[in-house]
Amino acid sequence: MDRGAIAIASELFECRHYGSAVATCSSVLEDDPACVPLLLIRARCFIAMRRDADAQADLRTIIQIDSRCALAYRLLGELAARKDENASAAIFFRESIRLDPGDQDARDWLLVVDPAAAAIPIARPSRSRAPVAPPRTATNARSLSAP
Repeated sequence: MDRGAIAIASELFECRHYGSAVATCSSVLEDDPACVPLLLIRARCFIAMRRDADAQADLRTIIQIDSRCALAYRLLGELAARKDENASAAIFFRESIRLDPGDQDARDWLLVVDPAAAAIPIARPSRSRAPVAPPRTATNARSLSAP
C-alpha cells in the first residue's frame, strides 16, 4: 500500500481536484489494484464528478476485496438513492449500518429512502459502553447548579 499516494489523492479529493485525484489513484492502482483506500478515494471522486457507473464499478470491486467495508455499501446506497432506487438504497444502507452501527450518515440516508425504518430498531453493537454525559452548556449548567 502506497501511503504517500493515498495522502496525495486524499488531499486532492479534499481540495476538490477530482480529476487529479482520479489520475493519481488510477496510476497507483495499475500496480496495486486491490488497494481499498485508493479505490474508495477514486469512487468518491467519480461520485462528485457524476460518473456513477465508474463509481459503482469501484465500489463493487471494493466489496469483492473487503466485504466488510461499510463505506462502500453506504456509497452504493447513495448512488441508488440518486437514481430513486429506494428499495436497493435501503438494502445498502442497512448493510452499512450492520457493519458500522455508528454510521450516522447511513442512518440518516436510510430514513430518507425508507421513512418507515424509523420504527424498526437497528441492532446496536453488543459491546457495552459507559454512558456519555451530555456536553455542559450554559443552559444545562444552570439547571445543574439550581437548588
